[in-house]
Amino acid sequence: MNPIPTGLGAYEINHCMRVARLCKLWMDSMPWLQLDWCRLIAAAQVHDFGKRRIIPAILNKKDRLTETDWAEIQRHPEWSKDWINSQAGDSMIALIAYQHHESPNGKGYPTKTKDILPEAAVLKICDVYDALTCDREYRKGYSQETTLIIMQEEARNEKLSGVFMGLFLKVIAPPQLPLPLGTIS
Repeated sequence: MNPIPTGLGAYEINHCMRVARLCKLWMDSMPWLQLDWCRLIAAAQVHDFGKRRIIPAILNKKDRLTETDWAEIQRHPEWSKDWINSQAGDSMIALIAYQHHESPNGKGYPTKTKDILPEAAVLKICDVYDALTCDREYRKGYSQETTLIIMQEEARNEKLSGVFMGLFLKVIAPPQLPLPLGTIS
């Protein structure tokens, strides 16, 4: 793939790298899990690159997003998929990135499908974890404990895969592994 596209802010670039490191941590912890880890990690590194087409005023907005703003945000998986296809030509990496906001309950975006690649379900969990634990323009990052409570509720409501959420808890929150907030080493 070509270098990072212009128009991405430091948050988006760093977020993609942290999410990729979370996916790698998961892979290292559960190598027996039959996923296409190489493509998953590659997709994680670029999953939000479509956000380069969203104006910073929307991405960094401190106030509540309008319906128009939200519609624009929801286009980024499609734009990420298009960028990946144009740069890497790997349709599986593009599809994993494209599906990273879909939900098992069929209420995600961009297509509202329930037919989600397992790699996309894993990417979504890592993406949500990082997004919740990091400081944003509009809020402070949540503690690991609060984040995991929120995510478990999301799994109960089928916004996240319950099966993969159970596995994620074994990776991210074993008693011997306290993680600093917003970072994965």
